[in-house]
Amino acid sequence: MGAVVGAIVTATTVSAMPQAIMLEDVSSLGARGAVVDVSKGYLRNYLIPRRLATAATPGAVAAASARAEAAQR
Repeated sequence: MGAVVGAIVTATTVSAMPQAIMLEDVSSLGARGAVVDVSKGYLRNYLIPRRLATAATPGAVAAASARAEAAQR
């Protein structure tokens, strides 16, 4: 029973790494438009002030995917 409880806890744990949508190509992270996992501090203190990325909110992800689909057409 201990293994089942452990599996439930790990399945419901939220990731501590926030996601970011890349606004520019960054060689160590990803290309423009990619959604990547980064640490909170790196996102807040480096990527956002330099306008390299933005936080990946549900609305921002939907807008980015719409832009990607429009670019493919």
